[in-house]
Amino acid sequence: MPIDENIRSFVRTRVHFEQLGSTNDEALRLAREGSAEGTFVTADEQVRGRGQRQRTWLSLPGKGLYYSIILRPELPVDRVQLLTLMAGIALCDTIRFCFRLTAELKWPNDVLIKDKKVAGILTECSWTASHLDYVVIGIGLNLEYQMNDFPSQLVFPATSVNLETNLRVEKEKLIETLTDCIEYWYGRLSEKGPSDLIDQWLERSTLVGRRVEIEFQDRNFIGIVRGLDTSGSLQIETEQVGLRSFYSGTVRFV
Repeated sequence: MPIDENIRSFVRTRVHFEQLGSTNDEALRLAREGSAEGTFVTADEQVRGRGQRQRTWLSLPGKGLYYSIILRPELPVDRVQLLTLMAGIALCDTIRFCFRLTAELKWPNDVLIKDKKVAGILTECSWTASHLDYVVIGIGLNLEYQMNDFPSQLVFPATSVNLETNLRVEKEKLIETLTDCIEYWYGRLSEKGPSDLIDQWLERSTLVGRRVEIEFQDRNFIGIVRGLDTSGSLQIETEQVGLRSFYSGTVRFV
């Protein structure tokens, strides 16, 4: 993907490991120590890979992309959700450019192919008062996984690039393209603001107009997805209380 020279955002520095506990943990450590925006961590294997709500992220050696990048955005803390949306857009575009596959976004942090999860995003941050000091965006993308690699009990149906295309992956090209896409959309968020990003996310989403159930603060709500608000929260026309915005939660199709 060619990068618009007017929307360059950072200088890249890569740190790679054959085996690592978690790329997010390492990136958070580097961020605390002052590593520059654009520093990213990759690993061939994670032994403590994790996803949202501390769920385990399957990270078998050589079968996935395990990637975390440090950003230092000029955003208020209550807009950090926008960076998860940004990463989702970048990952959808990367999958399309590299594999000619149509990927779709499931709020807040999943990437799907044919309603099966192929990737997840984990965003973690540190802040002072209302100012973000740094953000780490972690990405796990299933590349070479076969069905017998996945646990028998899955929270959500899963797939991999290889299962969808039967193609082997050029991982270095994939990493370069993903970083290109993150750089582009991160710069575009800074240049054009949240409304443009939300419009782009909705274009790639599988949710709008669908009936879903969302688990939020120990309650379940059912309704029709209407879109996102300006902070990136999910808007659902619920059967219980009408239109409501959710800033977090687990979404299931019903």
